[in-house]
Amino acid sequence: MGEGGEMMAACGVPKKIYLDQSFWSDVYNAQESSQGKSYDRVKRIFLLLQKLKSINKVRIVVSDIHVRETSAFPEAYSEKRKAVWDLQNWVADGKIADNWGDVFIAQHRRLLGSHNNGSYPIEDLGLTEIKQPQARVRIIMANKWRLRHFRQCSPTTDAFNSDARKIIENQARNIPQCKSADDCLNYIRGLWHDNIEQGISTRLETLDIMWRFEQDGELPSVEQMKAFNEHSGQSQIVSSVTRDMNEVVMLNKWSELLESDSVGPCPSLRIRTAFEAEILFTWCQEKKRNPKKFGDYFGLSRQNDIDHVATFVPYVDALTTDNPMRNLCKRKIVAEELSAFKCEVYSTQNYDEFENWLTELLAK
Repeated sequence: MGEGGEMMAACGVPKKIYLDQSFWSDVYNAQESSQGKSYDRVKRIFLLLQKLKSINKVRIVVSDIHVRETSAFPEAYSEKRKAVWDLQNWVADGKIADNWGDVFIAQHRRLLGSHNNGSYPIEDLGLTEIKQPQARVRIIMANKWRLRHFRQCSPTTDAFNSDARKIIENQARNIPQCKSADDCLNYIRGLWHDNIEQGISTRLETLDIMWRFEQDGELPSVEQMKAFNEHSGQSQIVSSVTRDMNEVVMLNKWSELLESDSVGPCPSLRIRTAFEAEILFTWCQEKKRNPKKFGDYFGLSRQNDIDHVATFVPYVDALTTDNPMRNLCKRKIVAEELSAFKCEVYSTQNYDEFENWLTELLAK
């Protein structure tokens, strides 16, 4: 066995670790400051991660969600924006994972197709497993275009939060009853169910019209085209899931899954809806409604946190988040969904446990 094979035999499959934006900001701040016990701990943890990465015992996953958050740094912090992104891209070897929407599609494709064996391969994230130790000389794509893309295409924080407020106010106004978070969960999943079912129905109708057009040369009526356009968003997502498949069969299978479970078995959707239910319940209880903190609890900052956890918990061994988000992960309906996976969630509340886990991994 060659040197590379011996290293792989010793290391095994590397542990996958996902570090949220709060951790990356702490790393940057720790590098800029030499004071503070919390910074000392972050420095130690990051040094451990670098050592473990160099011997192929960990793989640090960086995603398009990171890019979105990093690109949103104000122009006054352009130096920090560049430094944080360079660090993220470097530890990821330039291989950037997909966002929540892409993973939603990938998970459904497996669940509906013939490759569903109950596991969650990293290919769902647009990545591939590391088959051999990393070479000492590596060519890493800078991926600077991703920062430019998100800066140009993403809505402003104020615009996003304005839309988020309208959505949660509308949900609170229309929920039939809200005595518990479970009531909110049933309501949120009912909304998702209806949207997906509408997309499936519209796609099936579209396929039927396309078939009749091919057979008879008929054109869809103005009324039909108007109905399709009203639900084009849902239909496009649905068609992305079933592309290159026997669409009619897969769409009907998907609809059957939704009969027994309002949102089906897709874990990233189940986790997301659990979080959405908890924050809706918080809003309905008229808690944390400080207008200056809306983004932290309900808006863009919170939605980014949900994206991190809901997307990557099924795929990684450890994930960091901030303290409020970790507390939210402990809520009953969220914890039930997360308990299906081996991933440990860390924040500054228990970074000592994270450091100990990494230290033990290094010693093995």
